[in-house]
Amino acid sequence: RINLGLNPEDIRKNLRELDARVQTAILSVSRPTRVLYITAGHGERTWVPSPDSQESGLVLLRRIVERSGMETKQLTLLDGASSTIPSDATIVAIIGAMSAPLPAEILALQRFHAQGGSILLALEQDGWHAEDFLGPMGLTLQPGLIANGRYQVTLPGGGGSPYIWGTSRTALHPSTRAMGRSDGRLAVIGSNIAPFAMGDDASLKPVMYPMPGSTVENISYEGGWIFAGNAPSRTLVLGDADLLGN
Repeated sequence: RINLGLNPEDIRKNLRELDARVQTAILSVSRPTRVLYITAGHGERTWVPSPDSQESGLVLLRRIVERSGMETKQLTLLDGASSTIPSDATIVAIIGAMSAPLPAEILALQRFHAQGGSILLALEQDGWHAEDFLGPMGLTLQPGLIANGRYQVTLPGGGGSPYIWGTSRTALHPSTRAMGRSDGRLAVIGSNIAPFAMGDDASLKPVMYPMPGSTVENISYEGGWIFAGNAPSRTLVLGDADLLGN
């Protein structure tokens, strides 16, 4: 039984939320439990930032993840992350880490990935570049930021900048399926996005690109800014952590 209320405004609001509620309910009984762990202890973005933090939290991301039928948990050093990843983990997310994980933690992530676990990495230019983890996959974060003056976006309350731009360019991949089907009607706004260098034998491939005419320090940039691997051990790498923030 679903109570939509009697007030017309309440009815409209509840109807807008009804689809998400039904989807969540169906997924909760039709899929096995999946768990996304977000790491802490290295200056990462967390679900709710501390009062003195200048970074946005991840409350909206958490809401989206949980509505897709996944459970969310936090993983810290105190949970034993330096030696192993919890056995119920489906995905481990490291979002905007400022300092490098310990070598034992890197090994734990590599073991988790080798055993079929998925990794979400959102990197910041002034933070951890994940060299130890991404290097063997043929991907390296590069200096500078991607600029595109032709497709720059002016955000509410601020001026335009070539480092804030929109793009609808994607490659065929499950992570970009919705955008690929939109025929250019959907776009993602990037802000202060870091570029990558990809080796010839890289196991991670670009799944989203900036629009044509992009540059890094006035040099043409044709590479991607979101990279992904194939199932079952899928890795998704973004050249920015703010993209996942509130």
